[in-house]
Amino acid sequence: MTQTVASLGGGTVGLTWGLSAMGLGLAAALLPPSALADNVGRRQVLVWSTALLAATSALAALAPTIGFFIGARMLQGIAGAGVIASSLGIIGDAFPSGHARTHATGIWSAALGGGIGCSSRLCPARCSPVSRSSAS
Repeated sequence: MTQTVASLGGGTVGLTWGLSAMGLGLAAALLPPSALADNVGRRQVLVWSTALLAATSALAALAPTIGFFIGARMLQGIAGAGVIASSLGIIGDAFPSGHARTHATGIWSAALGGGIGCSSRLCPARCSPVSRSSAS
């Protein structure tokens, strides 16, 4: 992310906001997708949230300015909140109680934590910033 922020002209403050924006969006938006999933269906919220997460990831990769990048990261967090809330709700429906539910939730948590942990290592290789030299 350091290279992306630097290519957009963001300094230390831009890097801090770039790193924090996704978590801020996720924390601010975790409850509304849960209620939406209860009302319209968990699967539907999961599908739309996943599509929104992919779209906002593309927006972040193609961001022309640091402000746009930070906004896209915030939207990624909001979309991620929908994915987290609906997927955990689906697990709750599939495993109503007992050891199986605890086991499934543990696997879900490990996958989420592993994905977050690996993303900082894998993303620089896959998500290098789009060259902005052709736009100059």
